[in-house]
Amino acid sequence: MIRIQFDTKCHIQKLVPHRYDDQPGELFERQGKAWKLIGIIKPEDKPYGFVTAVDGERS
Repeated sequence: MIRIQFDTKCHIQKLVPHRYDDQPGELFERQGKAWKLIGIIKPEDKPYGFVTAVDGERS
């Protein structure tokens, strides 16, 4: 399952939740012509949807 979301500032984000796997979910943002990983959802945070920023980026 993949979710792509658009917001009012035209940020395009893609969430790969790995819902039924024990690996972290991944949050990507479109930058130029590539997807950049900006956050992860730790397995223990999946029920709550808490995103942990990667490399100091916002999430």
